[in-house]
Amino acid sequence: MNDFPYGYQYYTIGLGGTYRLSLEELADIPNVETYVSGVFSYRLGLLNGIEDDYTDHRQRIAVDYVVGAMYHFKGLGVFAEFGSSGTSNLSAGVFLTIKKNKKI
Repeated sequence: MNDFPYGYQYYTIGLGGTYRLSLEELADIPNVETYVSGVFSYRLGLLNGIEDDYTDHRQRIAVDYVVGAMYHFKGLGVFAEFGSSGTSNLSAGVFLTIKKNKKI
């Protein structure tokens, strides 16, 4: 399947926590949430060279921070975040929201 004479694999296992701050109350921006996250992760990189003549395995334990923002639509939302918590410094995506139950 791989036409290249080498192989590279990268794994990240992480555990994180998030503090969310709503801008709706502070700046009158509806449906926007900003957040700061702390992520504790274990990273493993495996590099296998031509016909296994060269191999290199590197591992790292890291504590990283991520800042981001979310915009909520009706049942859907988008997010963008910046920080070194995996393989990329900039992430963006779409998410589904779950309707909150009313308190009785």
